[in-house]
Amino acid sequence: MVPIRAGADKKVIWTHRDNLAESESSTLKALVSGQYKEGDGQNGIDWSEWDYGTVIQLITYLSIGDYHVKLPELKEMTPEVPTPSSSKPANTAHQAAEVQPRGIQLLTRIDRFLPDPPLPTWRRNTDAGDFHFMLSEAKQQDKKFDFGPALVAHAKVYVLADYHNVDTLKSLALRRLAQTMQMTEHHSWDLIGDVLALVEFVYPEDMGRPLQLRNIVSHFVALHYSKLVANEEVLTTLERGGEFVRDVCAKIGSQILVHETMFSGAIKRIATDQMKKGEGTKNNTSTAHRQGIQTDLPNDLSHWTVTPNIW
Repeated sequence: MVPIRAGADKKVIWTHRDNLAESESSTLKALVSGQYKEGDGQNGIDWSEWDYGTVIQLITYLSIGDYHVKLPELKEMTPEVPTPSSSKPANTAHQAAEVQPRGIQLLTRIDRFLPDPPLPTWRRNTDAGDFHFMLSEAKQQDKKFDFGPALVAHAKVYVLADYHNVDTLKSLALRRLAQTMQMTEHHSWDLIGDVLALVEFVYPEDMGRPLQLRNIVSHFVALHYSKLVANEEVLTTLERGGEFVRDVCAKIGSQILVHETMFSGAIKRIATDQMKKGEGTKNNTSTAHRQGIQTDLPNDLSHWTVTPNIW
């Protein structure tokens, strides 16, 4: 058994040496191979810089191929809770598809943001709980969920897995983060608070986080920017600048380009339609004019007929 000291208070977690030695991570294998100061693990491993709960989740995954986070807490509904937009993104996307050039597209919905992970089906389910049961319970009690801790927990697991090169855990954590985001969109007690908690972890001022994690978080923020930007705490976060503002601006910039393209395409279609209508009116006027001339022909010519050239 190998003792692992985790968290600021260096609480000890015991794990079997084979969980590290037989993992997919070359980094974890090296910790118990004698290459590093930890030797073969008998003296313990110091992961005190990592959150205790996150280390537990990593060790659990190495042991059973899965991990668990705390279920979201139910909260009483309040008038200040943001409500989902009543817009119809499907229609907007359909309209955009008619005019946007190749390579330009609306931001992907969060449930379609990630490709299917190379994981067994039983690992793909979100780990924020049995949502069918939870949503039924929440509806009966007229409550919604505090998703902030669950969002941050999945993000922390991703960062630790990335640091130790556990690729399957990275894929699983990112998938569960996206699935929890999807639930947050419609069933969050406080969407802004949940987003700010996630942003605070993913965009610390003193270090950079993995690009793929930043990508999905900034994408989520951009999707809900119109709801978030009126909040004072969100504006304060934006004022700090840095990678967060750069990432979100890149996402929003692409949206602006799409809408400009849609607007430009709509203007062109309107102009084309008007030109066609104008030509139709002109043709009708010309036809009527010709008919008028024929009607006004002298009597001695009115019996003339025009035979079309069929040869």
